[in-house]
Amino acid sequence: DTRDQRSYLAWSTLWMARVRDLVEPGGVFGCFADWRQVPVTTDALQCAGWVWRGLIPWDKPEAARPQRGRYRNQCEYVAWGTTGQRPLLGGVAPGVFRMPVPHRKLHVAGTPEALMAGLMSVVDGAVLDPFAGSATIGAACLREGRPYVGIEVDETYFDVAWRRLDEMSSKGG
Repeated sequence: DTRDQRSYLAWSTLWMARVRDLVEPGGVFGCFADWRQVPVTTDALQCAGWVWRGLIPWDKPEAARPQRGRYRNQCEYVAWGTTGQRPLLGGVAPGVFRMPVPHRKLHVAGTPEALMAGLMSVVDGAVLDPFAGSATIGAACLREGRPYVGIEVDETYFDVAWRRLDEMSSKGG
């Protein structure tokens, strides 16, 4: 949030390339961006060596504050790609997800667990989450019995994520 476009592109390219190095061939990558960051996010994805496959809109019904004489900016986008070729096998996920922002969020950028589960419906194997936040992706993985590796640099959110996943595990997912 404190970077200009050029430094955001450089920083994103660095971390996306590092993630790419850890993902198996044919693996899937996704990164959320609002409308202002879509161009630089898709550039970084490609600069990092991913094959850009498209954008998936998350339509957050009536989530954006209305401004008279303007359209609502109620979508966020997932720029997605793969590590090279990906076989045309498995299910087909929706091209648009329409669901509200959670009423109770554990993180400022909280997303619905069902959204994460839907986005991961075409993913095989373990999930690497380099910005775990409150571990919404981890919660979706735990419910599905999918291996998950979450990384969170902020100690406060790391603790929130740990408690969330620990509570879910003790309740049986």
